[in-house]
Amino acid sequence: MALNLLRDLLRRVIRVLIIDDNADAADSLAMLLELLGFQVRVASDGATGLRVAAEWEPRCVLLDIRMPGMNGYEVAHRLRAIPGLGSVKIVALSAFSDASHINRLADTGFDHFFVKPADPEAVFAFLNSID
Repeated sequence: MALNLLRDLLRRVIRVLIIDDNADAADSLAMLLELLGFQVRVASDGATGLRVAAEWEPRCVLLDIRMPGMNGYEVAHRLRAIPGLGSVKIVALSAFSDASHINRLADTGFDHFFVKPADPEAVFAFLNSID
């Protein structure tokens, strides 16, 4: 019985990668998610995020859209091309919430989005809904 429970818990541990150039926001969210039992890594730019994703294979990527260098749209496009990450959930974290922005997120392949600042309870609920 205890072994089955442990297996279920380990199976349910979700790896979350946060890619955001705002270090304070990313680190705060990471600490909260870690307290809630998620495994979390943080990257401060798109190139680093892609490298971490390829090596660590997260189940979900929380991705800022507006970043210097490579924006979130480009990162999402490149994430989808990494072998082994075809089913990764990509979630936008953005201050933009107009219809054209939401349509572009869908066209780029995002699975969900949260308007910044994201409600921690909503993020937690989404992450717990991942199979």
